[in-house]
Amino acid sequence: MNTAPAPTAGSVEVEIRQLTDQGCEALESYEQSWAGEPFDAAGRHYDGGKESVDRFWNDLKTDRGLAVEPRYVELAFGCPPIEWDIDARVRDFAERMGDEYTSLYEQDTTGIKGGDFERFGAFADNHLDFIRALTKARGMDPISSDREIAAFLNTFDKLAAMPEPSPASQEKDELSAGVCDPTDPTMGCLQPDSPAAIR
Repeated sequence: MNTAPAPTAGSVEVEIRQLTDQGCEALESYEQSWAGEPFDAAGRHYDGGKESVDRFWNDLKTDRGLAVEPRYVELAFGCPPIEWDIDARVRDFAERMGDEYTSLYEQDTTGIKGGDFERFGAFADNHLDFIRALTKARGMDPISSDREIAAFLNTFDKLAAMPEPSPASQEKDELSAGVCDPTDPTMGCLQPDSPAAIR
């Protein structure tokens, strides 16, 4: 739920999330830890550093096992909820990207290489719809850091290198083509041989 009060100095939009029981336990684990010290929450390990704590708050907000929309307006006034129909392949990309980010974080590196900013910028300019869908799949968390850009590109490169599924396997599962489905007008840009692919 979003609320937008308008103080005289300007305006601010606040997103309200409701913690689940597991989310409350995760928050309690964080609150009981010493500042800068490692802690475990919801089955994840955090080293207590600034980026680790930022990752904890992001996990607490975006993991639907930890926090959900409270639905106050819908329940009180019967207003229909606004839901985003996010393609399962975009969600899959977001999850893989999250794993890549965690791997880079644990290696204490941003993973950025020469030309990565240009590659990502060119992709974002040419495929804004995918970037918007990915941002929604990440809980409205835009890609903004060096490590996130590297995680995005690593995910792209690994998926682009995967062999395409056989026609038989596609018949078994309409989503089996994954993110690299060349027949999808939105996802086709992720094909390594596509003119629009990241170079």
